Amino acid sequence: MSILQLTIPTAMTVPEMCIEHTDLKLKIAQLKKKLDKVESDIVAAVDVKTEGSITTKFDGLKVTTTGKVYRKVDESKLTELRKSVSRTIFNKVLKTSHSVTKKELDYLMNNEPEIYAEFAKVITSTGGKTALKIEVA
Repeated sequence: MSILQLTIPTAMTVPEMCIEHTDLKLKIAQLKKKLDKVESDIVAAVDVKTEGSITTKFDGLKVTTTGKVYRKVDESKLTELRKSVSRTIFNKVLKTSHSVTKKELDYLMNNEPEIYAEFAKVITSTGGKTALKIEVA
C-alpha cells in the first residue's frame, strides 16, 4: 500500500482513531527502517567523502552524499592548550563556546602542524551520518 492510498475516515470514534494512530505509527516505523536500509545501500554503492559533499550521476539521477564530522573539545585539556599556543590562535580556532572553527583548524593542520598537534590533543572528531539527496536531472 502506498502512503498516497491511505485514507482516514472522517467519522471515527476516539478508540478507532487511537487504533488507526497506532497502526500508522507502526507502518511509519517499518517504512523508516526500510528507507534507512535503502539509503545505507545507496551510500555504500556511491562515492562518499568523509567530510563534504560529492555528486554522482546515474541515468537521469543525481545522487549527492554529504559526509559529516563532529568535533568536540575536551574541556579538561584546555588549560594546557592555552599555555602552549598564543591567545590569538587559540581564539581563532576555538570559539567562546569552545566549538571548533574548521577553517582555522585546517589552516593549522596544513601550515603549522606543531600547533595543530596541540589542538588535536583536546579535540575529539566523530563521523556523522552521511546525508543523501537524490534529484531527477
